[in-house]
Amino acid sequence: MNRIAPSLATAALLALPSMMMGGGVSWSMQDTLDASSSARTLAYFRSDDSVLCLEVEEDVWSDPRVADATRPYKCVFVDVKSPAAASTALRQGVYVVPTTLVLEGGREVGRLERLAEREATLRFLEKPETVLAQAPASAPLPAQGTRTGNSEPVFMEDSAADYSVPELNLIGLAAVEQAGRITIQIRLQSPPDAGALGRYNVYVDADDNEETGFADAKHRGADYLIQGANFYKFGGAQPTEWNWLPPRTITFNLRGQGVSYSFDRSMIAAPPDSQINIWSSTVDDSWNPVDWAPDDRRLTLGKGISLASTPQPAGPGSPPVAEATVFSDPAGDADQPQNDFVSAAVNYQGNDLRVVLEYNATPNLNGLHVMIDADADPTTGFGDGVRDGADFMVEGVSLYRHPPSAGKNWQWENPVEIPTRVIGKRVEILVPRSRAGIVYNQPIRLWFSTTDDAWAPSDWLPDSGVVKFPKQ
Repeated sequence: MNRIAPSLATAALLALPSMMMGGGVSWSMQDTLDASSSARTLAYFRSDDSVLCLEVEEDVWSDPRVADATRPYKCVFVDVKSPAAASTALRQGVYVVPTTLVLEGGREVGRLERLAEREATLRFLEKPETVLAQAPASAPLPAQGTRTGNSEPVFMEDSAADYSVPELNLIGLAAVEQAGRITIQIRLQSPPDAGALGRYNVYVDADDNEETGFADAKHRGADYLIQGANFYKFGGAQPTEWNWLPPRTITFNLRGQGVSYSFDRSMIAAPPDSQINIWSSTVDDSWNPVDWAPDDRRLTLGKGISLASTPQPAGPGSPPVAEATVFSDPAGDADQPQNDFVSAAVNYQGNDLRVVLEYNATPNLNGLHVMIDADADPTTGFGDGVRDGADFMVEGVSLYRHPPSAGKNWQWENPVEIPTRVIGKRVEILVPRSRAGIVYNQPIRLWFSTTDDAWAPSDWLPDSGVVKFPKQ
């Protein structure tokens, strides 16, 4: 396996002339955000592909009053077209542009989304803590004291090589609910075809019931379908019947390799605090489904990842769900909070080994490594001289095998994609035990590590040695 380090942040910040972004705002361009900075930072996420971004830059940032209001801030903009900037946006839970964040020490204290209105922006700059999110101008904000419907952003990655046509090859699905609006984004291997938005399907299971709604070849329970700006409700009598009621219109936005959809939660018949399940698919010229994201499970919005496992139907002969064993790590011992472990919880779930890692901030999934010594023998498998014996490794969303012929060298083979999801500050990984040579109730050894954008080690759990599961 060859590593390709992601693009690094621009070494020297590139100061933009004020006229490019309007007014006297002193902008600088960054691909990543400095989580260690104590300065109050105004981070503006934008793209040339968005008409609304151009309106913000011409009508809002050009206003002298707005420019004056930004002076207490360190003002940076992130152009989401670069891969490193797109990764930064995803880590910050930014799924639509324009989005403006106020950060203090890497912590978000305020957010403004899809708004090109001067007075509202001025109010936000004066008291960003009072505005966590802003719906498009056409949608009224919830009245004071009503449920705002905020949820942690959640995303799942999909294999980038499971379909040969790049513009139909799904590589990820993300969703977030804020201020009573749900935003869903699909990510593709290459920019989507703006003239064929009907080839991109997003399905929403609003009642968390797979026995109601539409069923395709991989998933069940779709009560709603999204195609472009059209929002359909299922009207079929049978799950496999392609029958949808006349659509309503929602907001959508094409940006780079993604399509984002946004709609009021009131458009779906779902209790206010219930979870909803989402999946997406693409179809070919003959309207046959060709790719799904996720492939083997649905993305869940509305509930966080619990350290306690959720019982699921197990396969034949599989053990029951076991209580999780939790291993702790000192918070703050990594250079960046997105690479800083807080705890790891390990248990069996059906035929899987379930690992839940909690971080000090939204995790950097690309820098995560889970090392598995499946035979509990430190003399076999990968080793770095400090920790030895890794027969398998999880990197990002892939499980790799260490070939016995490699000795202790860094060499991996036979990658397979495994179920992985990120919600808030937690990552949940399901490792198929049969794939990793893990025998139920037989001891294994584990250690966990993170790396930064330059692939330099950042944090370990435990800080020395390994953890053993099940605990003896």
